[in-house]
Amino acid sequence: MPQARVTISDELDILAKKLIQTTGCGNHGSLYGLLLTRYGSHLSQTWHVTTFEEPKRLIYPIPEPNSKPVQPEYTEHPEVVDPVIARISGLVDNF
Repeated sequence: MPQARVTISDELDILAKKLIQTTGCGNHGSLYGLLLTRYGSHLSQTWHVTTFEEPKRLIYPIPEPNSKPVQPEYTEHPEVVDPVIARISGLVDNF
């Protein structure tokens, strides 16, 4: 029979001893075997580790050297005259 050595923390050893007493297993090895036979197939079927994809790079087209640069479109806005400035503009012109 193959042998394996497992080291567990003190907290897990306390839990293991409680489970040995509850289940009636004789030792840690029997408890380990019980856990594997009872829950091992469920764990292997439901264990999914999420893999992360690398972030996708944005690819911008490189313009051809002979192509014309894109000119922004300008829209004309109507000129709005402030009423206060319109009233005092005549006074400023006199000075």
